[in-house]
Amino acid sequence: MQSNVWLVTGATGGVGQALARFLALRGASLILTARSLENLKVLAEQLRKLGAPEVATLTVDAEHLSQTERLAQEVKDELARRGKPLSGVVHAGGIFAWKPSLTEDGFDRALQINALFPALLNLNLQEELKNAKILLVAGAWVTLKGVREPAAAVREALSQGKPLATFAGAGLAAWLKMLHAAQLAQAGFQAWTFHPGFLRTHLTKTAPWPIRFLGACANWFLSSWSRTGEYLIQTEAPPPSGSLVEGQRAVWQKAWDRELSQQMGANRLEVPAPGHYHRLAESFL
Repeated sequence: MQSNVWLVTGATGGVGQALARFLALRGASLILTARSLENLKVLAEQLRKLGAPEVATLTVDAEHLSQTERLAQEVKDELARRGKPLSGVVHAGGIFAWKPSLTEDGFDRALQINALFPALLNLNLQEELKNAKILLVAGAWVTLKGVREPAAAVREALSQGKPLATFAGAGLAAWLKMLHAAQLAQAGFQAWTFHPGFLRTHLTKTAPWPIRFLGACANWFLSSWSRTGEYLIQTEAPPPSGSLVEGQRAVWQKAWDRELSQQMGANRLEVPAPGHYHRLAESFL
């Protein structure tokens, strides 16, 4: 890993920080992005102490899709300065939009920040990603399970430009990341989606108080019981019941169904022109 350079978007969030630390402990150099420069600087210093030989920080606001072009160019410039290729990218940024609204680009906030922004950034970095690994953090399987017709629902959400209910936006964003990963894989890229279980993050901090209360209780109970992620990984023992495994299997079978995969534009990895981001719907589906 000492010669590797990894890009981590949404690096100051819970999953982003954890994965950045994982890479730093193994000696990888890092390019971190987030909205807050102050938080990025604090994290960068921590990662250097953990073993990352070089850490660069880039600020970006995912509520503006046009910033993907600037960010992509800054990543290219950083790679050129180091004289090294990009080894991988982790897209870990995400929100729950507790008050549904649209961005200036005309998309649901959660759908844009969680899925459209990283997908568009990937399209702007296609050359750099040809030999890199692409990891998209895409929500728990129970979130995916709530969407009955994902292809049609994603297409409708992208084309109509209406704000979505909190969990509907998060669910469709997770499906869009899965569709994008499949699109990349079919085009010859190395792409995966990562579906964490219940994790201690800051996503519920701005939620209505009943959700904050339930989230705090769940954080304490699941995080203490699960022992750093075994709630998801289950490395030492099988799950308490077969429902978790069977549920995941059913969702994945639905996700990669042949009929669904045929609806994806696998050969249309085109970057839409500024102001025409609605064409992303045509690109993905």
